[in-house]
Amino acid sequence: MNFIKYIIFPGLFLCLISIQSFASNTDSDAVERLAQGIITNQIWRLQYNESAKRIYQNQAENLIKNGLSTIEITDKEKQIIPQIVEIYQAIPENILRDPQFIAQIKQILLESLSSQEIEMLSQRDTTSSQELYTKLANIDTEIFIESNAAIHKAINDPQFIQQYRNKIGEIIQQLHHLDENK
Repeated sequence: MNFIKYIIFPGLFLCLISIQSFASNTDSDAVERLAQGIITNQIWRLQYNESAKRIYQNQAENLIKNGLSTIEITDKEKQIIPQIVEIYQAIPENILRDPQFIAQIKQILLESLSSQEIEMLSQRDTTSSQELYTKLANIDTEIFIESNAAIHKAINDPQFIQQYRNKIGEIIQQLHHLDENK
């Protein structure tokens, strides 16, 4: 009896713990994959779609005009617009790739979906039901709202936004130096 009590039970207990740990890691991996997929989609929405590109382009042009106190942008000034647009595009990505924001997204997923639903959605080779896609669309909308809130909060934080202002300022200063060297 002591043999069973001291050898077999601890062995079974360790097996059970390792199985639960494996299941937990699998769930964690599925949540991670799903969260990263959703965040990548959010970043695309906020960076690379045509509307966002146009907004960033207009902001860059306005910054150059205001920074140089000019009405018309020269060809040389137009050349730095893509550099400024890149900085604007980096802002939402840096915010949404922040570990705190990712943890928030994972929490939303865990509260909104069962572990089976998360696993199904994180697999590329499975087809989910229309009901599950509808549920995911609702979650995606909630996450989009959270994304916008996180971005709004960050860009209104002087410490956060200053690094981007400095980079843009350096680019615009390059134009001043080029004009002075003429």
